[in-house]
Amino acid sequence: MIEFKNVSKKYQEKEVLKSQSFTIEDGEFVVLVGPSGSGKTTLLKMINRLIEPTSGEILIDKKPQSDLDLRQMRFEMGYVLQQASLFPNMTVIENALIIPKLKRADLTQATLDAKKLLHQVGLDDQAFNKYPNQLSGGEQQRVGIVRALMGNPKILLMDEPFSALDAITKKELQVLIKDLQRKLQLTVVFVTHDTTEALKLADRVAVLHQGELVQFAKPDTIIKKPADAFVADLFKEEIGHA
Repeated sequence: MIEFKNVSKKYQEKEVLKSQSFTIEDGEFVVLVGPSGSGKTTLLKMINRLIEPTSGEILIDKKPQSDLDLRQMRFEMGYVLQQASLFPNMTVIENALIIPKLKRADLTQATLDAKKLLHQVGLDDQAFNKYPNQLSGGEQQRVGIVRALMGNPKILLMDEPFSALDAITKKELQVLIKDLQRKLQLTVVFVTHDTTEALKLADRVAVLHQGELVQFAKPDTIIKKPADAFVADLFKEEIGHA
């Protein structure tokens, strides 16, 4: 469980997150959506302390973040970026094994686990010894997802992971991540600008506007009962087709 209690963030005089309180339940797929500058990525990065709140408190499994070992906490959270950010001088399998090596895990078992996960995301044995520049963008992102999962995280943070991909690959990876989330019982917090993607993936959608959480609800509720004119306008295309 992730709890935000009156959390705000200021950069000099600009308040990018305004004293927000909400809870993300275990095993929930939450999508943060809103225009640029609404606070989505700031909120996401606060969960693993890449950004510290100006005020308020964040709890992970009812424990204040400040009481948790930062290194251990981050090992228990996977992180997938817009670009896969793979190490170019490492093969697919070497990229997948970065976190097990940092954790000094049994590399024989970790290699077996990595190969199993790589198969699950649709990569065959021939891909294992390829370098990132030999892969398509979609394949690179699949490796990025595997790398994030190799620490057996409870929480997976995803910052616009599919926005740079073509429409077909994007749809494939949307299905893949939802399937993995269910199988592995992950808590996923996913940032996107794409309202259709938000509705497709989310158990609940968190709509952000100018640093405020203006609605946090199931996709059906967003469509049938938008909280205000901003939400209605943001989802007007989907509401129009409902």
